[in-house]
Amino acid sequence: MPSERIALRGSERLPAANSSVVGTPDPNDFVSVTVMLRRRSTKEPPSEPVTRENFAQYYGADPADVELVEQFASDNDLTVRGVDLARRSITLAGTVANMNEAFATQLLLFQGPQGVYRGRTGILYLPVAISDAVVGVFGLDERAQARAHFRRLIAAAPSATNVSFTPPQVA
Repeated sequence: MPSERIALRGSERLPAANSSVVGTPDPNDFVSVTVMLRRRSTKEPPSEPVTRENFAQYYGADPADVELVEQFASDNDLTVRGVDLARRSITLAGTVANMNEAFATQLLLFQGPQGVYRGRTGILYLPVAISDAVVGVFGLDERAQARAHFRRLIAAAPSATNVSFTPPQVA
């Protein structure tokens, strides 16, 4: 692990409510993450439509930043699975042990309301060489990020049943 690292801004994770640590994942388990890079340009996009190629050229990731992350992946025994300059993303894959080492974190298994999931707490740390280029790292933590906000109507009367009608029947 390189000696000098910088905290990735916005990467702090707190333990999820109503969850507890139940163990550690197998260090040889496979993990895939998406590394989001900064934009090449900070200029405002033009008001007229632009092609995907032009958008990628002006507002996508800088190929020099991609090279830095690819070197970081190589140094940490991670595999580059995909690069998309327009989306500013790089997909990296490796073992739990390699991810722990690469991002200076500790992946754990948690038991929560939705079951057992792999997660982490604390901050991710990156080598100084890529700290300015990386905006976020996604996929280390598998906890649910969204939940449904709808509710099912529960019939109050025991004789009530769920009945479906076709549009002509309703008419």
